[in-house]
Amino acid sequence: QAQVAERVVFISVAGVGESLWLIPWYSKFLFSFFENSFEEHAAKEAIFAESGLNWTAVRAAVLTNRPAKGSVLASNIVSSRTIPRGDLAAYLVTEVTSDQNYRRPISVTAG
Repeated sequence: QAQVAERVVFISVAGVGESLWLIPWYSKFLFSFFENSFEEHAAKEAIFAESGLNWTAVRAAVLTNRPAKGSVLASNIVSSRTIPRGDLAAYLVTEVTSDQNYRRPISVTAG
């Protein structure tokens, strides 16, 4: 018997789609070397957008190995720079039980 997920939260990347204007110029330059990766993230977001599922694409800023601070800015209007991996992981866990960002991407950066 097929099971349907009630909630899907997945990692995308800041700079995909309309979030391109949220990243600094030097990130745009660096990311231009990874164009295929951005196309794949955009395609993944499009698949979920058409799925009818309750999904959230978490568009992560550049990941760092710095210690987690416990503060994340989740916004589609705030510039994305970096985020510690631990803070991203904590945000993902929180987002699974949240009803704030159904069926849309959200950009996250260190708070």
